[in-house]
Amino acid sequence: MLKLEEKNVVIVNQDGNLVEPTPALKDIEVLRGCEILWSPYYFASAVLTGLVLLVVVVEVPLFATLDWTTTSVFIVTTFLISALLHYYYGERARLGNLEEPPKLRKQD
Repeated sequence: MLKLEEKNVVIVNQDGNLVEPTPALKDIEVLRGCEILWSPYYFASAVLTGLVLLVVVVEVPLFATLDWTTTSVFIVTTFLISALLHYYYGERARLGNLEEPPKLRKQD
């Protein structure tokens, strides 16, 4: 018997191998652990890279020595690292990624 079915969270239709949620599903708290909110993260990354571009264009002291190649490498590296982090955390959070899912057994 499925644990979620035992807790009355889902109903398993044995004929069609269909799983349906019950109203009790709304009351379950999901513990997500170390979850990153990606929208604010990408917004902050865009603001940071935009500010770097602005100070290079305006030639703010200390940043005036940066050329376009260095600035471009910084921006590309920022978003490359962001994409890799997003992929890593997305894969880690995906259900069933760390182990094989249980097989659905027909009950006699």
